[in-house]
Amino acid sequence: MSDCKLRAKNCGGCPLLGLDYAAQLKQKESAVRALLGKYGPVHPIRGMDVPYRYRNKVISTFAPAAGGKLTSGIYAARTHKVLPVESCLLEDEVLDKVLLAVRAAANRCRYQPYNEDRGTGLLRHCLLRRAVATGQVMVVLVTAQPVLPGAKNFVRYLLEEAETRGVPVTTVVQNYNPRQTSVVLGEAEKVLYGKGFILDTLCGKTYALSPRSFYQVNPVQTEYLYGKAIELAGLTGNERVLDAYCGIGTIGIIAAAFSNSDSALTAMTTSVCIDLLKTDKDTEETARRKRKKVHLSLSILLAFFICLVEMLNNKSVIDAIYIIASYTYGPLLGMFAFGLFTRRRTKDRLVPLIAIASPVLCYALDWWINKETGYKFGYELLMLNGSLTFAGLMLLSGKEKTAKTP
Repeated sequence: MSDCKLRAKNCGGCPLLGLDYAAQLKQKESAVRALLGKYGPVHPIRGMDVPYRYRNKVISTFAPAAGGKLTSGIYAARTHKVLPVESCLLEDEVLDKVLLAVRAAANRCRYQPYNEDRGTGLLRHCLLRRAVATGQVMVVLVTAQPVLPGAKNFVRYLLEEAETRGVPVTTVVQNYNPRQTSVVLGEAEKVLYGKGFILDTLCGKTYALSPRSFYQVNPVQTEYLYGKAIELAGLTGNERVLDAYCGIGTIGIIAAAFSNSDSALTAMTTSVCIDLLKTDKDTEETARRKRKKVHLSLSILLAFFICLVEMLNNKSVIDAIYIIASYTYGPLLGMFAFGLFTRRRTKDRLVPLIAIASPVLCYALDWWINKETGYKFGYELLMLNGSLTFAGLMLLSGKEKTAKTP
């Protein structure tokens, strides 16, 4: 059980914080079993190693403070009274500091908090997002008025306050919400600084997150959740998957990048037998015997790597595997497309050079684009790599065409 100072002040969040973490998981598991147990087995909940400081999104409500200044925080339980929050055990520590910088900048501009009873004031809420993979931070000021007075000064003050606290601010957005509602965000937005979005990477895919993007708040558990969902779905690559209530579509996009291990094993077995062992020249019985041995060996090897990744359970290791695959399979994809869609004759001695040059150029482009724009390639490296290989083969192939098969 954690020592939360806000709990003693009747904080409206974390109602289970009075229990230790194991008891919290048991209670949640019992609730799930009561709701869904009749439809199938309910497995034990997989908790976090450290269930604190994981939230990559914070929403804080502005309220008046002493001396005509403002503060922000969360509603006290069963009230509309704002409880000032300086630090929360669930929130990313960087976002805690960014929120303090927002308050300081707002007070320097002498902004007033919105009063929902009288309908007066300017600032309603502050929404913060942090992309854990890239470190980028978004600040969204939700206002009751369409114009933010002294917006340029606010941005300048905010950047100064953030730098003082040693935290980044990548973009600042004003969101206008004039409605009498508990819904935080309105429909109208104005970018005050940066591009109005931040980039984050999840399971090897890069996403642009706007203020209203639905994105899971716990990146560690999300990666495990998606991996388990895809594993249990047993996708072979031939299905049509409907990603309902999908937010920005993270799980559907990630699922589309994976195929079932059975199909992967079959493809690897065929490649080893035909390309390396030349079993197409053996007798049927000999080829079948070799194929069984190769399939068994590859199955053991695949199981070993699955266990290794599960033991490591390290995002950087898993991402590295995916990125390496993008570099190695890219030239194969380009050569396959070249042979499928063209009848030009290649210069065989140059093909290995193209296959090496394409990943090198791909790496250089990824580095340069990330440096200039902040965008980091994910699995699209595979397509870029393949396209560069295809282009290289087109440029260096001869005009003489291969014979057309009758």
